[in-house]
Amino acid sequence: MQNNDITLTEPDTTAHDPIDESISALADLLSDPIKYELQKKEVAKKLRVGVSAIQKAVKNLIDDRKKAETKARLDREEAYEASITPPPSGDRSIPEGISEVDPKSILEVGKPKPPGPKTFDGPIIEVSPFLGKVSRQAWEILQAHNEKTPEFFQFGNEVIRIGSDKYGVILKPQNVDRLRHVLGRLASWVKTDADGNQKAVLPPEVFLRDMLADPAPPLPEIEQVASVPVLTEGGTILTKNGYDPESRIFMQSSIQLGPLPEHPTEKEIKSAASFIQEPLTDFPFEGVADRAHAVGLFLLGFVRHTIDGPTPNHDIDAPVPGTGKSLLADVLLTPAYGSNKGIVTAANDDDEWRKRLTAQLVEGRPVINIDNVRRPLDSGTLAAALTASVWEDRRLGSTEMIRVPVRCVWVTTGNNVVMSTELARRTVRIRLDPQAESPEDRTGFKYPEVLRWVQEHRADLVRSALILVSAWIAKDRPKPSVSPLGSYERWTHVIGGILEVAEIPGFLENRKTLLLESDFEGQALRAFVSTWWEKFKGEAVKVSDLYGVANEIEGLPLGTGNDQARKTALGKRLGNQRNRIIGGYRIEKGGTGHKSVILWKLVPFEKKREPENFPRGSEMPPPSPPPYPEQGGARCCSGVVPEGLGKDSFDSLQTPSQPPPLGNSGSELGGLGGGGGVKIDHQGKNRESAEKIFSPEEFVEVE
Repeated sequence: MQNNDITLTEPDTTAHDPIDESISALADLLSDPIKYELQKKEVAKKLRVGVSAIQKAVKNLIDDRKKAETKARLDREEAYEASITPPPSGDRSIPEGISEVDPKSILEVGKPKPPGPKTFDGPIIEVSPFLGKVSRQAWEILQAHNEKTPEFFQFGNEVIRIGSDKYGVILKPQNVDRLRHVLGRLASWVKTDADGNQKAVLPPEVFLRDMLADPAPPLPEIEQVASVPVLTEGGTILTKNGYDPESRIFMQSSIQLGPLPEHPTEKEIKSAASFIQEPLTDFPFEGVADRAHAVGLFLLGFVRHTIDGPTPNHDIDAPVPGTGKSLLADVLLTPAYGSNKGIVTAANDDDEWRKRLTAQLVEGRPVINIDNVRRPLDSGTLAAALTASVWEDRRLGSTEMIRVPVRCVWVTTGNNVVMSTELARRTVRIRLDPQAESPEDRTGFKYPEVLRWVQEHRADLVRSALILVSAWIAKDRPKPSVSPLGSYERWTHVIGGILEVAEIPGFLENRKTLLLESDFEGQALRAFVSTWWEKFKGEAVKVSDLYGVANEIEGLPLGTGNDQARKTALGKRLGNQRNRIIGGYRIEKGGTGHKSVILWKLVPFEKKREPENFPRGSEMPPPSPPPYPEQGGARCCSGVVPEGLGKDSFDSLQTPSQPPPLGNSGSELGGLGGGGGVKIDHQGKNRESAEKIFSPEEFVEVE
C-alpha cells in the first residue's frame, strides 16, 4: 500500500523545501476556515497526495510549533527566575572595611538576601510535580474569593466568569490566559529550589489546563443572568440582586419596584394589561394575533426562566421597509433586557450558523436577534437550536465539545420573510402592515420617540408585567384554551395562560397564515404535487420522469449541482415525504421498475369525517353507541341528535373506525389550531413528522 503521509524536513537555513513551505503557508491560514479549506485542496493537488495526508502534516507542524513555543516560554521563565535568584553561597570577595557578618553591609554592595515566604503577598501556591495537590490548592483559593465576590460559575460544562460588555452582563468562558490573569493576582505562585529558597514563578499552564479539564469543577451552577426581577421555576419572583442558588440565576438590576400584590385585583390586572400595550399604540399590527404575540414576546423576558424547555422564534415581519420592525423588537425587549440584546445577521450556510449561534449561546446571551433577514431562511442548525434545551457543539479549532443550556429568546426581523417548513413550524409571527407605499413618511404618532418613552417608563412597564405574572400564579397558573404549539408546550402554557388572564385575545390564531405565506418549501411542494397529478395522475413513475416536473417549480430546493445531482436530491426529498399527504394527495412508493429503480405515485386522499361536537384532540366517544331511542330526541353521547338525523346517520358517526385522539400519554402534539394530524407510534417516536406540517386541513392521521 502506498504511503501518502508527508514528512516535514528539519529546518535548514541554506535551503527551502517546497513541501515545508506549502504546509507552513497552509497552517498560517487556520484562522480563516474558508481560505484554509480552499488552499488545502490546492496543496493536495500540487503535492499529489490525499487531503488527509495534508491535514496530518498541518497537525504535525502545529504540534511542533506549540512545542517550540512552550520551550521558548520555559526558557524565558527560567531566565527570569535566574535574574531574581540570589547568587549561590560560597567564597565571595568582600571589600575592605566591610564585615562579612553584617547584613546591612552586604546590602550596601548590592548583594540581596534570599527571599523567604513572608515576602509574598496573599496565599502561596507552591508549584510541585503533584498535579492534583496544586490544582486543589488553586481551586480552594478561587472558592474563597467566590464566597466574598460570587463571579465564577459552572455554565453547562464551561467554567465562566460574570462579565459585561456594551450590551450588558454576559457569561465569559474561561481559558488558560483568563484563568492565569485571575489566579496570578489571587495568589503568589512559588517554586522551591534545592537550597530551600522560594522563587516567584508565573502560574504554570499545566495546572491551569488541569483545572479547566475538571469534569465537575467546585463551582456553583448558573443558567442565566437577569437585569430585572423575574419569575423563577419554583414560582417565586426573584427581587434580590446577586446569585440565587435555587434558581441558578444571577440578577443584576437597578430597578426599584416596591412590593408587588400577591393576588392582583381585576382592576389591577386590566390596568397592567393596558399599560404594557401603551407603547404598541403606533405600530400597525395586521391582526389581533400579531398584537398578542408581540405582548407575549414582551412578557417572555420575565418568565423565560420558568420555561424548562425551548421557546419559538418570533418573526417580526412587514411587507415593506420603514415599517418599524427593528424598533418594535427594541420596544418589546428593552423592559426585560435593557441594552443586553445584541444583534446578529443571518448566516450563509449551516457551518457559519453553527459558529455564530455557539458564540452567542456559550456567553449566555439572553436574546439572539437575527435582524434584517434578506434571503429565504433555511438552516438545519438554526432549527435544531430552536428546539434544543441544551446546545452541544465542537469548540472552534478543537475536538472538545461545548455543552451549555439554551435559555435565550429568539427574534427575527425582515420584509416578507420566507422560511423552510421546519423553521416555519418553530416560529410565531408578528406582522406589521402600514398599508402605505412609504411608511417611513408617516406622521401623527402618539409616541414619536417611543423607545425613549419605554426607557423612561421601564420600571412601570416591569411592574405591570410582573403584576400580570402574579395574577396568573394567583389563579393557579391556568393553561390557555388553544392547542399547544408542538415542541413548545410549556411556552404555550405559560405565555398563553398569562395572555388569557390579561384578556388579550388572538394567541396562536395566525398559525395557518404563517405556514401558508411564509413556508416557501411548503408552497413549492404543493405546486410540485399539483403539477405531478396533472401530468401523471396515479401512474407509478421514476424520479427521472418527475425531474421535468420539478424543474417547472420555482423554489423547490434541489441544490445547485448538475442534473444527476439534482435528480438524486429529488429522490431523497421524495423519500423524506413518503406517506405524507400534501394538497389532498398522498405520496407513496409505487414498487420498483427496470433495474430495481424505485417508482413513486400519488394516491388521492379523502379526510375521514368526524363528529362536529368532537374536535380532534378531544376525548372521543366510546366505540359502542348507546341504544337508539324509539321516540323523542336521539341522544348522541352528551348531545341531542338534531331533528332529521336518521338512525343510520347516527350509527355512522359512532362506529369504532373513528381515529383516536392525537398525542401520547396525555400530551398533545398537533399544535395547529388543534387540527394538525400526524402519525405517531406508541413511543411517540415519529414526532419529526409533526414538524413538517403545512396546514391543518391537509394532514390527517395515517397508518
